[in-house]
Amino acid sequence: MKSITMTICIFTNLLILGMFGYFYLILSQYWSYWSKHSQYPVNSKKSVYDKEIFYYNRGYPNETHNSPIIQSISKRTRRQILKNDTVLITDNEHEINCTLKIENYKNKLSMELQRILMKEGDVFNTGVKLNNPYSVQYSGVRENFMKKTSHELICQMKKTVSVSTITRKEFPYNTKENLKYFPKKTMFKNKRFNSCAIIASAGSLLNSNLGSFIDDHDVVLRFNHAPTEGYEKDVGRKTTVRIVNSQVVTKSRFDFLTSDLYTNITILVWDPSNYSASLVDWYHHPEYPFWDNFKQFRMDHPRTKLFLLNPQSLWSIWNFLQSNSLSRLRNNPPSSGFLALAQLINFCKYVDMFEYIPSVRITRKCHYFDLENNPACTFGSWHPLAAEKLIAYAMNIANDYQVFQNGFIRIPGYSETRC
Repeated sequence: MKSITMTICIFTNLLILGMFGYFYLILSQYWSYWSKHSQYPVNSKKSVYDKEIFYYNRGYPNETHNSPIIQSISKRTRRQILKNDTVLITDNEHEINCTLKIENYKNKLSMELQRILMKEGDVFNTGVKLNNPYSVQYSGVRENFMKKTSHELICQMKKTVSVSTITRKEFPYNTKENLKYFPKKTMFKNKRFNSCAIIASAGSLLNSNLGSFIDDHDVVLRFNHAPTEGYEKDVGRKTTVRIVNSQVVTKSRFDFLTSDLYTNITILVWDPSNYSASLVDWYHHPEYPFWDNFKQFRMDHPRTKLFLLNPQSLWSIWNFLQSNSLSRLRNNPPSSGFLALAQLINFCKYVDMFEYIPSVRITRKCHYFDLENNPACTFGSWHPLAAEKLIAYAMNIANDYQVFQNGFIRIPGYSETRC
């Protein structure tokens, strides 16, 4: 009798699981079909910025079209953006019309980021499922960030994210030879700032006229080899901090050892480790062989404040992002942009992030300083950028005009957030 009852229970459970699996497969196929067949037609009456977002992530047609958007994109140069590249809202437009346009743009952008996030988390996408180069093993919760307030997200980040730089005491090989390469204190130890600016390298900074506003901040953080000369009107002149990845330190084409971009400022270098690797393991197996140049730079530029990120900081940030996303994230470290936020939020009264959330100036241009067109720069193909941007926007306290028209989000620092 017991065996019959057990058999019936097992059969019933298998039947229920099979039904759920079947329905999930049908929904996945429907989503895939919708994504493939919802392309905007060339002569569609959709607005320019609707098409920009759509094509930006799915790729632009290879053939030549008469569509104004395709023509304007093909004519872009390093220093010139045509008027029909963007959909800036002018001051003399009716306030209601202005608000509606911004709201429409925000909704389209949000939908695109949500679509990417869902696609990355699709368990039937074998490419995502099998791609785990850093041996990520996450076992924490997965909650919906949309159900949390900005205050709740900031407090959670404060409690769970730990960003630190390696000091002499923490370096695994604490020898007399190694001591000279590492500082005694962590980055910004006991420092406090009022306003901090994080400047994305996005092409949408061109024609923004944000330079003066950016320079008014106490701390201005830039990334890698992003220049200011020749772009001051849009990106400002001031540079306080640069976050530099190990590729820039390693590869000769970036001139890390000789370029003036990296002198007389504070530099934070980062290189990813495996999810659970120790400092010793990472020291012997960095992703890029940056150690020689890192040490040489330290000797050549003793007055430049050079710091090295503890690689576990990256996974602390990744855990925070995953804990606030119902979808599975890419098993790759977060971007330098979110790393910058996680670092500065400790020391700044507020942090303004410029063009991290793409404004209505969105273009295909990857960086404001070069000609490369690359959709991954905005929507992501390696970092979990979709989750980063959605959660960063949820932490933002600036109004939508400031975010999508002016081009910055504002996130209060920990000192302003009572948890």
